[in-house]
Amino acid sequence: MDAAENMVTLMKYSAVIFNLDGTLLDTLGDLTAAVNHALKGANYPEKTEEEVRKAIGNSMGETIRHSVPRGTTWEESWELIEPCDKYFAENCTEQTKAYKGVLKLLDALKKEGIKVAVIANRTDEQAKAICKKFFGRRVALTVGEKEGVKKSPAPDMLIEIMKEFDVSMNEVAYVGNIATDVQLAKNAGVKGFAVSWGFKDRNSIENHGGRGTTIVDTPEELLALLVKAPASADNHSNDIVGLDGKIAQV
Repeated sequence: MDAAENMVTLMKYSAVIFNLDGTLLDTLGDLTAAVNHALKGANYPEKTEEEVRKAIGNSMGETIRHSVPRGTTWEESWELIEPCDKYFAENCTEQTKAYKGVLKLLDALKKEGIKVAVIANRTDEQAKAICKKFFGRRVALTVGEKEGVKKSPAPDMLIEIMKEFDVSMNEVAYVGNIATDVQLAKNAGVKGFAVSWGFKDRNSIENHGGRGTTIVDTPEELLALLVKAPASADNHSNDIVGLDGKIAQV
């Protein structure tokens, strides 16, 4: 191994933190069912999965707000959040599954000695239960919503994990799938990646703040970057990774 190869090996990330919904788990079917449950209860038209995909934001409230008919007041929308949240909490594993290649990705990271954690805009209890069900011991730490910890894009969850793992910012990568995830990585001072296989495609990510992060199309491409990319890379890189795995500047 020459000096350059040795440097790459030494500088790989020590920890990778993933967003849960839309990054590791395909929860669109269960989320759509929850949104339609709330809409139906208010006698509003139901939505297709694709319509819900486009409506997804950083919270259930934001998703509901983008799903109700035009002219619906904020107060009327707000009343739908509780039944939607409740239905989703009780039925969130009916259609949910890990995205293709994700389990192999997590296994490979563990084999490389890279610590893996997950954050989720769900209750801490629910997030931990979901990760245990789908990932078992592949995930070392899961953090969800709880008192005293601000939601994404505030960096609280990432900071908690970094403290628990005893790693610095330049040793950590954060992987998400929407604009809020991009902002979260910046707020935490860590390298950010966005995946195009989840809730948002490449165009949507690029057009909603994603030009400040690295976009990847497959778990295999992501693994190559997480294992080989230097952790000291510019956090605000405009790298875009193509289907051939090559990086091009935008």
